[in-house]
Amino acid sequence: MTERLKNELDNIWAKLQQAGVGTGDHNDPNQRLGVLVPIGMIGSGKTTVAKYFLEKGWLMAYEDLLIRSFHGGEYDYLNSLKYHYLNIMADVAAYWIGQGYSAITDSTNHTKERRKNVIERLAQVRGRDSIYVIGIEMPKMDAAFHANMRIGTNTRGYAVERWKNVAAEHDAEYEALTDDEGFDLVVHLPNVFS
Repeated sequence: MTERLKNELDNIWAKLQQAGVGTGDHNDPNQRLGVLVPIGMIGSGKTTVAKYFLEKGWLMAYEDLLIRSFHGGEYDYLNSLKYHYLNIMADVAAYWIGQGYSAITDSTNHTKERRKNVIERLAQVRGRDSIYVIGIEMPKMDAAFHANMRIGTNTRGYAVERWKNVAAEHDAEYEALTDDEGFDLVVHLPNVFS
C-alpha cells in the first residue's frame, strides 16, 4: 500500500469514527454498522483497500475466494454462474451484518445494478438505517492497464489473453460511481498507486 493510499484511507476511517460507524463493539445492537463497497476494474486495488478495513476488525465477503471454493480451489469464473457468485457474496456479507460486524463486499461492483443489489440485500438484515454504506471508487485507467495490473500480481491460472478480455468486458460495462446511488459516503480515490 502506498503512503498516499494509506493517508486517504486514514481520512475515511477518521470520518467513520466521528460518525460512530463500524468502530465499536459488534455485540452492541444499536451500533450503526459499516458496509464497504469497493468499486473498480480488475487490478485496481480493491482488495488492498479491503485489507485496510480488515485490520480495523471488519469482515469480508470476497468474491474471488468464493469462486475458488465453488471450483475445488481453482479460480474458474463461469459467466453462467456470475449472479450466483454475487448473490452468495452478498449473503456472506449479510451474515456478518446479522452477527453485528461491519462488512466489506470485495468484488468489481462495476455496475450500478450490482451495487444496488448489494445495498438492498444488506439493508434487509437490520434495516437501511442500521448500516452506513461507503462506496470507494478506485482510479480507473484503460482496460490494458488493469489487465496488466492483474497479470502482474496474480494470474489465478488464467492466460494473459483471458485477463485482457475480462478487462475489456468490464471496461465496456463500467458505470462510474455517482452520488445518487444510495451510499452514505461516496469517495472517488485519486491515483493513489503511483
